[in-house]
Formats: sequence, C-alpha cells, structure tokens
Amino acid sequence: MKKIAYCAIDYHLKHLSIAVMIKGKKQFSDVIRVPNDDRAIKKYMKTLSGEFESKACYEASSSGYAFQTKMSSWGYHCEVIAPAVIPKKRVVPAEEMTFEMLVGAVSGIAK
Repeated sequence: MKKIAYCAIDYHLKHLSIAVMIKGKKQFSDVIRVPNDDRAIKKYMKTLSGEFESKACYEASSSGYAFQTKMSSWGYHCEVIAPAVIPKKRVVPAEEMTFEMLVGAVSGIAK
C-alpha cells in the first residue's frame, strides 16, 4: 500500500506552486513551482504517484472547478477547498493563505 502524499496547490494562470507533505510527517517533502501547462503538471503528478497515492487540493478561486475536473480526468484525487474550511490560528486574508493551511484542509477532508 502506498503512503499518502497531500498536495496543496496554489493555482495561478502562469504557474502552480505545489507543496507536498507525506502522511505522518511534519515537514514538506517537496515544494515546487511548475508552469501552468498540462504536460508539466501531468509529468510532476505522474512522478509523485509512482511512489505515493496523491490527494491534492487548491483553494476555491476564479478558476472554479476547471482544474479539479482536469486533475480528476487524469486519475488524480483533487478537492476544491472553500477558504472557510482551511484551518487558521488567526484571521488570514486569502492571499496570505499558507501551504500548511491548505495541507491541513486536505488532510482533514481526506481522513
């Protein structure tokens, strides 16, 4: 059985920032920026899924569900997370959300 890799994705039109945390670990195993290009995203996810079962998430934004639909069509678990369910210690504006908050959200949903 593969370990779970939680992937927090910060989605932008030109690039994606992806932070990966392996279930049971307390630090990120990878933080990467890839072009917002299907081929680059697929390549990274394929590499990751060779070793881990990935569970990805990104914060709900103007991109809507298009990215989630794309990830699902490629066979990857992907959730769109409402900012209200992202755990916070204090009130944080959306643009200051951290990868830790997104990973906390996806790992909480995936349990």
